[in-house]
Amino acid sequence: MRALAAIVLLLTSTAVLTVAMAAGGDAPIMPVRIFEITGGGKVQHVHFPGLGDKTFVTKANKKTIPLCIQGSKLSGGFQGDCDSLQNNADGKAYLYIYTSRLWGVATDSNPNTAAVTQLTGLTDGKGKFMFSGFDGSTGTTFLVEGKAKLDKDLGDDLIPKGVKGKLRAVTSDGGHIGVSSIKSGKPLEL
Repeated sequence: MRALAAIVLLLTSTAVLTVAMAAGGDAPIMPVRIFEITGGGKVQHVHFPGLGDKTFVTKANKKTIPLCIQGSKLSGGFQGDCDSLQNNADGKAYLYIYTSRLWGVATDSNPNTAAVTQLTGLTDGKGKFMFSGFDGSTGTTFLVEGKAKLDKDLGDDLIPKGVKGKLRAVTSDGGHIGVSSIKSGKPLEL
């Protein structure tokens, strides 16, 4: 179960963290853009391996990830369900863009109700990006890197019109390492 959760957490949020606060204020800032993201990858199970042991690997794809976000019970190596995720009936994952240095992931496209896992990082002038974050509710550390197509109409704000890249997650307590590709669609209407 935690295997799929690790990969889905790359694409979604289970955090109860509040999104970044405006400088000196108490109110969360609103995202500039929200994208639906899709992808797939694999989860390596590192449960107390011995020297030379081969670890079990499961695949997370466009069929299993939405089922997990919806809260469905899964089989085929996923052993258990996806209760540790913030479930949402639409089965989709979303990337929130606040600034060129602050992004987030969630399973809810409504910025007023989503529990967003905060990712901080950098985007360069050519669109190369790297962000990381920690989900305290699951003990998962994330690293997201890739290339963004920047919105030239916004100039030096370095806000993407779309992203493509790799997401990595490590859940030490659960013994899982997840690696996934991601790709965004067009931004949602805010």
